Amino acid sequence: MMMSEFIERTGFQPLPFEYAKIEEAYYNFDGDKDAFCRTFVKADGEKKV
Repeated sequence: MMMSEFIERTGFQPLPFEYAKIEEAYYNFDGDKDAFCRTFVKADGEKKV
C-alpha cells in the first residue's frame, strides 16, 4: 500500500519513519489494505505510532 492510500483511508498523515513501521505491520497483517486501515483506526493506531 502506498502512503497516499493509507492517508486517504485513515485521515492520518504519518512521518516517513512512522509509515515505515505501519507498512511493516501491514505486510504482517492477514487481510487487505481496507481491513488493515479500519483496524488501524479502531485500535487508535495514530496514538500508538
